[in-house]
This record gives sequence, structure tokens and C-alpha cells, in this order.
Amino acid sequence: MALSLYDFDFYAWPVEFMSKRGHPMVQLPEPEMYKAQALLQGRMKLIEEHKAVRHKVKTEDGNEIATIVVDRRNNPEFAHGETLGEPFPSQEQHAIDAVIQFAMKRLGFELCDIILFGWSIGGYPVTWAAMNYPQVKGVIVDATFDDIIPLAVARMPPSWGPFVRQTIKDYMHLRNAEQLCR
Repeated sequence: MALSLYDFDFYAWPVEFMSKRGHPMVQLPEPEMYKAQALLQGRMKLIEEHKAVRHKVKTEDGNEIATIVVDRRNNPEFAHGETLGEPFPSQEQHAIDAVIQFAMKRLGFELCDIILFGWSIGGYPVTWAAMNYPQVKGVIVDATFDDIIPLAVARMPPSWGPFVRQTIKDYMHLRNAEQLCR
């Protein structure tokens, strides 16, 4: 457990929980160096100042999720997960499901004590989890979006527009607002 206080390559971290059921997640590109440094500093601050503990959770489809948890049972809790899986909605679903199952089965959290937070693309798995775990205490989405087609089309050559639209509808159709309304 003492090793959990140090930050090192995730591939070497032991798996602490294996989800027996799941719903998958999306991997974002590696952040630029300055973002990686900011993430490392934030992680260190959580560990040093708030007694956060890192865990490695594995989904039933084999993806590994790095989590960091601040356990303040009588105060707001915080858990963060990032997946190393493929960038598909089904893998985002599996990853958040595995993290929720880990929080409940291994850390002893009740659904009514869990607040979900999703930033940017993280809004998708959070809204999916809220739809599938309506007993959670709360849901916060920040700077998220319901449709990535406008973002993707704007960054591609105009002639690729129809292809980009169809590909996203077939493989990356995020329905955050629809999921929140269920």
C-alpha cells in the first residue's frame, strides 16, 4: 500500500478489482506535456493533502482504469478514473461501470453516497451511469456536449463532412441529454 503514494507507469500497477459485469469507455489522446505535468501535480496534491489512494480496476472486456479516490465518508467523496481502453462509447460505459462497482464492492460506498462528475468528453460516461444507476446522489457535467459532429466536421476537410457525420453516428453517437432525461 505504501507504493500507492508514489506515481509511476500505470502498466506496472497491480489490478485491484476485476469487474464481473460492465459497460465500456473512451480514451482521450495523451495530453501535451504541460497538461501531463498539471495532472501529475493535481494527483500528488490529492495524495499528499487529502490522503487519496490510487487503484487499478479492470473491466470485464479487459480495459484497465486508473482511479484515485479520496474517501471522506461523511463529507463529499471524490473518485477519478481514466481508461487505457479503445475510444468507443461501449468501453467508456464498461469503465465507469467497473469504477462504480469497485466503489461499492471494494470500498463500501452506497449508490446514494456517490456523486458523478464528468468534464468534457467525460460527460458521456457520467450521463450513461446516471441513467443506469438512478440511485446516485447527484450528477455534475461541466463543459460537456451532446453532439460531437459539429466539433469533428469543423476540424476535417469539407469534402469529408458526409463521411465524418456518418462515422460518428455509427460509432460515436453520444446522447448525453437523452441519457440524463431517462
